Amino acid sequence: MTDHYEFILAGKNIVLNAEGFLDNIRIDAEPSDKSMLLKEAYSTLSQSATPNFLLATVHNGQPMLLRKAGLHDKEDTDQALQDFTRTSGTDVLRFTLDEQFQLAHYFYYRAGKLLKSSKGLGSGTEIPYEKMGRTPELVLTAFCDSWLVIQQLKWRCYRLQASLEDA
Repeated sequence: MTDHYEFILAGKNIVLNAEGFLDNIRIDAEPSDKSMLLKEAYSTLSQSATPNFLLATVHNGQPMLLRKAGLHDKEDTDQALQDFTRTSGTDVLRFTLDEQFQLAHYFYYRAGKLLKSSKGLGSGTEIPYEKMGRTPELVLTAFCDSWLVIQQLKWRCYRLQASLEDA
């Protein structure tokens, strides 16, 4: 099964709004006036092979975003998250979602490193968020909140800015 979407969220030790989080992890996007629940976003994101937007919000002080995978270089994202955790004093979890919008895999970043991955990357050290279990849903619940709660949040749309390479 292919991972089609990416869900990224920062830890609680940070004071950033959604725009600040996007800037800090090197995503060039402008807020729009449109907001939606994730259920609405699923159909919108899945209709286009390359949607020109992503969704972002803040929940319990934790900024988070959801975007379609493949719009960016995975190595660039990985490096941006490592750099962010090196300088921000917080950690980050990145999840991949399958075509049914179910959490598929997780990647845990802290202190400038990818420390753990459910795909077997990273050091393999147990992380504090795995104490309840190692499924992506349980790790997310320990880190922030349940996937069911997160799906009920209001998410703001952000228009992705074209890069110079695309122009």
